[in-house]
Amino acid sequence: MNQTNDTRSDAAIEGPGDSNAAEETGTVDEAAVRIKVNGVPIEVPAGKPVRVSEILDDARDNYAIAGDPYDYVLQTRSGDKLGRNHTIEPTPGQEFLAMPGGPTPVA
Repeated sequence: MNQTNDTRSDAAIEGPGDSNAAEETGTVDEAAVRIKVNGVPIEVPAGKPVRVSEILDDARDNYAIAGDPYDYVLQTRSGDKLGRNHTIEPTPGQEFLAMPGGPTPVA
């Protein structure tokens, strides 16, 4: 009788179609959605509503806006203005303009 000692772990034996493969790669719901603010790509979580305040904060961090994000609102392509307290569920490729939400300084 021949015996072999296989010291490989179960994870190394399992193939890509096994149950552990899905756990490693995640699901589609967990992937990020890429939108644009003032032409700058920004990634937001997919499959759940996102507050406009989070998008504006990310826009500042990605240099899509200058200054304090509290001074901005988002405008959709259709012209709707969304304040910081609005919540949206963005779709891939959606584009927004970040615009000053109040009076602007005059020189």
